[in-house]
Amino acid sequence: MKFKEFLTENGVNLLEMRFLPALDKMGKICHLYLNRDHVIFLHNLLNGDGVQSIAQFHKEALFDDYRISSQNEDCIVFAVDVSLLHRALRSS
Repeated sequence: MKFKEFLTENGVNLLEMRFLPALDKMGKICHLYLNRDHVIFLHNLLNGDGVQSIAQFHKEALFDDYRISSQNEDCIVFAVDVSLLHRALRSS
């Protein structure tokens, strides 16, 4: 599996100022689902306790030069600590 991208300034601001603070208040872990056209943040869907949220972005809303490849029809899913991602974006 391979994933390469460059976040746009607008993408950083969108995530840092609007979405990640809200997701961070709901819980620590978020799952990212990446495919050829979209980036989807899935929060609290697997354990079913509390508020669940889904945020779907078209790749151009966040990234320049977005490339993805995998043996699973170019889809990649992984868990990320929301507070660490938020801290990384603030330091960029």
